[in-house]
Amino acid sequence: MKFKDKKSKNIFIFIIFLLAYILFMLIPNFNYSFILFRPEAILVALTLIFGWPAILGVVFGSFIDVSVYVGKIDFMMILPLTLFVSMYLAHKFILKFKSNYFVATWIVTLIMTLIMGSYSYFNPPLSETYFGISSWFGVFMQSFISINVIGYLLIKYLTGKKIDKKIEKRIGIGILFAIFYTLFYELPTLEVFGYLVPIRLEAALIPLSLLFGGFGVFLISLSAFVANIHYALISGYTSLYFFSIINSIIFLLGASAGYLFLKKRKNYFLAALLITIIITPLFVLYWILLGADTNFSITLLVESLVSINVVGYSILLFLKSNKNLGRLIKSIK
Repeated sequence: MKFKDKKSKNIFIFIIFLLAYILFMLIPNFNYSFILFRPEAILVALTLIFGWPAILGVVFGSFIDVSVYVGKIDFMMILPLTLFVSMYLAHKFILKFKSNYFVATWIVTLIMTLIMGSYSYFNPPLSETYFGISSWFGVFMQSFISINVIGYLLIKYLTGKKIDKKIEKRIGIGILFAIFYTLFYELPTLEVFGYLVPIRLEAALIPLSLLFGGFGVFLISLSAFVANIHYALISGYTSLYFFSIINSIIFLLGASAGYLFLKKRKNYFLAALLITIIITPLFVLYWILLGADTNFSITLLVESLVSINVVGYSILLFLKSNKNLGRLIKSIK
C-alpha cells in the first residue's frame, strides 16, 4: 500500500495495531499445562519492526481493553505503562544495536515478567480473570511463547532475514524437552514387579542431555525447574518452589559432570552412570535433611539406576543409532 506521506503511513499503522490488539483480546487464551499463549502479545513483538506508531497502537489498545473488561484504575494504568516501557526500551535497543531482534524480544519479556508478574502475584483474582494466571512464572511463559518464540519467528519472516538454524532448532528441542519432562513429571511412578523397580520417566530424559553437549546440560536443568514450578502452581505446594531450585542445581551438577567426562572418555554408559552417582546421594541428603526415612535412599538409588542407566541409556543408544537424528543432534550442539 502506498501513502502520500510518512504521517499518513504512521496513522495507518497506529490504527491497525490499535484495532488488532482489541480484536486479538477477543480470542480465548490457549492454556495447556505450562504452555500459555496470548494472541495479542504477538503484536508486542511486531512493534519492534513498525516502531512508534505500532507501540502507541498497542498501548492505547491495551488501555481501551482493560477499561472495558476490567475497569480497575490501577490495572488500567499498570498494563499499558508496562507495555510502553518494555517496548520503548526494546525499540531503543534495536536502533542502537542494528536490529538484534532476538535480544530485544527478551528485553520485553523480562520487563513484562518483572512488573506484571509482581502485580499478578499480589492481585491473584484480577490477574486470573484477565491473564488466566497469577504468578511470575505464568506471565513469563505467556510472554516467552508469544513474544520470544512465535513473535520472534514472525519478525524474522517479515524482515526477510534468515533465522539462525541453530537457534531455531535449539528453541524447538528446548520446548519439546520441557513439555515431555513436565508431562512425565506429573505421571505417577511406573512400577515393574511391584515396588522393586520404580521408574520415573522424566529421569530417563537426563542422559539424553549428553547428546546435546553444554546446551543439553542447561536444557535438562531448565526443564526440571519449569516442571517443578508448574507442579507447585497447580498443586498449591509452596515448598516445591525451593525444591525447584535445589532440583535444578543437582541436575546441573550431575549433567555437567557427565558432559565433562564424556568430552574426555567418549563413553556414554560411564557418563550416565556418573550422573547417577552424583545426583542420587545429593537427593538422598536433601530428603534426609527434610526428615525422610534413611531406607528411602535404597528406593531412590534403584529408581535412578533403572530410570537413568537402563531406560534413559537405552533411549540414548536408539537415538544415536539413527543417522537422521544423529545429524540433527550434531547440528544443535
